[in-house]
Amino acid sequence: MKKILQVFVLSLFLTSCADYLAEREREREENRRLAYERQMAMDRSTCIGYGYTPNTSEFSNCLMKVDMQRKAEIRRQKAIECAEVRKSNSESAATGFWGGVLKGAMENMACD
Repeated sequence: MKKILQVFVLSLFLTSCADYLAEREREREENRRLAYERQMAMDRSTCIGYGYTPNTSEFSNCLMKVDMQRKAEIRRQKAIECAEVRKSNSESAATGFWGGVLKGAMENMACD
């Protein structure tokens, strides 16, 4: 009887963990969706500010250019960050296996 009770309690615990993880994932997805909607609203506002009329091909082109510029800036910032990490790694005094692992991990995070 004690074993059955232990299995039951363990299954309740695992179920609650799964629910928690699923809820966290739903929250992340909702936050991504909201961030995308905010960005689109700002892009629309930018293009309207430039004088484009919504629902025209020129407006769509403006949205596309704004998006492409933002993505190019993100890539540029990422490249700068990657170069800084690589420079820091080359100047680092860390040696040995774990030093190499640490340097590799830092570079992987910055340069993916």
